[in-house]
Amino acid sequence: MIKLTWALVAEHVDEWTGDDAAQGAAVLEARVGTSVEASGMKPEAVQHWRTTS
Repeated sequence: MIKLTWALVAEHVDEWTGDDAAQGAAVLEARVGTSVEASGMKPEAVQHWRTTS
């Protein structure tokens, strides 16, 4: 069993639990990506984050 937990500044804590590391990574990327895109950052900054993180 794998458990991922993360916290984003000025956002919230979230977690995922499961057996598939690839699925966990996809969930992490999607949920954090959604928060980054909704953060009010300039589109260029969001793109930079997506390509360098």
